[in-house]
Amino acid sequence: VVKQQGTTKVRPVFDTYARQVGSPSLNQCLESGPNLLELIPSLLLRFREHKYGIVADIEKAFLQISVQSEDRNFLNFFRWNGKEKVDPKIMRHARVVFGVKSSPFLLEAVLEHHLKKYLKNSKYNQRTIDILLPSFYVDDLIRSLDNEAEILPFIEESRHILAEGKFNLRGWKYTGDDDPEQVTSFLLLIWNRREDELKINLDWLEAYELEIVSKRVILSVTHRIFDPVWFLSPVLLKPKLMLQKMWKDNISWDREVEDNMKLEFLKWFKELSSLKNLSVKRCFYPASSGQHGISVHTFCDASQFAYAAAVFIRIECADVVQVNLLAAKSRVAPVKTITIPRLELLAATVGARLCRSVLSALQWDNVNQHYWTESTTVLGWIQREELWSVFVNNRVLEIRKLTDPTFWKHLPGAQNPADLPSRVCSAHQLSCSRWWEGPKWLLQTQENWPVTKPVFDEQSVLKERRKTHPTSKNLPFLCSLNQTENNESSSKDKKRRLHY
Repeated sequence: VVKQQGTTKVRPVFDTYARQVGSPSLNQCLESGPNLLELIPSLLLRFREHKYGIVADIEKAFLQISVQSEDRNFLNFFRWNGKEKVDPKIMRHARVVFGVKSSPFLLEAVLEHHLKKYLKNSKYNQRTIDILLPSFYVDDLIRSLDNEAEILPFIEESRHILAEGKFNLRGWKYTGDDDPEQVTSFLLLIWNRREDELKINLDWLEAYELEIVSKRVILSVTHRIFDPVWFLSPVLLKPKLMLQKMWKDNISWDREVEDNMKLEFLKWFKELSSLKNLSVKRCFYPASSGQHGISVHTFCDASQFAYAAAVFIRIECADVVQVNLLAAKSRVAPVKTITIPRLELLAATVGARLCRSVLSALQWDNVNQHYWTESTTVLGWIQREELWSVFVNNRVLEIRKLTDPTFWKHLPGAQNPADLPSRVCSAHQLSCSRWWEGPKWLLQTQENWPVTKPVFDEQSVLKERRKTHPTSKNLPFLCSLNQTENNESSSKDKKRRLHY
């Protein structure tokens, strides 16, 4: 694999899924092990949390882990020097191979084991260990620090700690460093350290050739847009809806789509280039000090096409109020048509889950939470103690488990920022909206927020109340156990009646 940027120009990757006919591949014989990788959204939230971002990577991380000698014969390979009359040599790997199914688990397990050794009786600062443990994604270190004075001691200690396990932590980049090259790429994101902004890497668009527009191509293009900071999610809804329609119509993978859909997709693809210069602030805290209050706001909305949720943070300081997008998620509506209130409930469920994952990643236990929806029907389901239909009841119970029902509020649809990712949005509309900066009314004091008292449509709310039917109108007189025993002819009858 040839990397466009980075410290290692060529990285050999072995095809461990290759096999002979009738025989399994190496990866088919191996267990992958539990997934110890940190979630990328959680890593990026912690990367955006503090004033100074910092990244690094471990040099040839997999090659620092030795394979036991009895297992090395499973890692044999041929090495040929290119001469026709010379037989290839049989070699075997003595180190963990990049490409083997279990390698990511082995690397993460070794790193975790190595770092946890220093949690007790260590000469190093315990805070450094606590920062390092949840900050690795494979061999990349991604974190942020709150104080400039912490950076160099953290780098020095981290180097020494990893070096004791023969890991070389190198390629350090951080906010405010003196490196003349102020643009860093990691996790397919572009970080401009001078401006301290993040951009989605869309440089591949210029070289991408669309010879044919098929289901395979649309899926490939959609997945190439890696957006872990979520601010492009409204634009990605259109190709998802196209894919859903093709699945519904049973269109094959490589068949060219109809002219109308082809023109629609080509227009969408062409507009993507206008998003190359869009950026978001890396740090979601304002530069001002003296924070007075932090609150997290989750917005939920749905349309007949999709449902979505977005989580924003509102930080109030002495001289400024700042609002930033923390997370967002949109999903296409199910193929089987369901009512708008049920779609709004699905959006509320996604919102509750998304907010919980954000709070967990940032370890915020006592932050103020607000949940917003324009559906009074959903509010009625969440806030009332009723036995609802199975579909509604299951989701209401989950929402109540993840959130406090009193935190849910009603707001007009025009004020809901989750409206954009729940509907089809063009790249131009997204650029103009700058929806990741949050609704303007959140910059005002709480007295000016558009909180409205919900007026419930009782017919819509009670439509999902579970109906109960009595099994018998005339209940028989319950006789005593002695009387029952006298009326029964055998022990089998007694057991049968008691069970009934």
